[in-house]
Amino acid sequence: CKRAMTDAGYGHVPILLDGGIRSADDILKAVRLGATAVGLGRLILYALAVDGANGVHHCLEMLRADLRRGMQLLGCESLEQVKKLGMVESFGYHYVPNMNKL
Repeated sequence: CKRAMTDAGYGHVPILLDGGIRSADDILKAVRLGATAVGLGRLILYALAVDGANGVHHCLEMLRADLRRGMQLLGCESLEQVKKLGMVESFGYHYVPNMNKL
């Protein structure tokens, strides 16, 4: 999607994924596929409903730890390295996104 926008002459277009993010793995997949940012609305609202500001803080800390763990398992030290990975695993299937068929 990002490459298609650039090839169409739109230059750098930030891609924001809002919806469907339930875990750090979802964030890593989105970043790998070109997302600039992700929305965490539902996670934050659930945490807020359960324990207010403390719940939100705890939710973000758990998400940060899971994100760090996922990056370590991928052998990445930064999200920039995640963007450069060549393969994504989703539901047990490995695939390489073919941007030429957009």
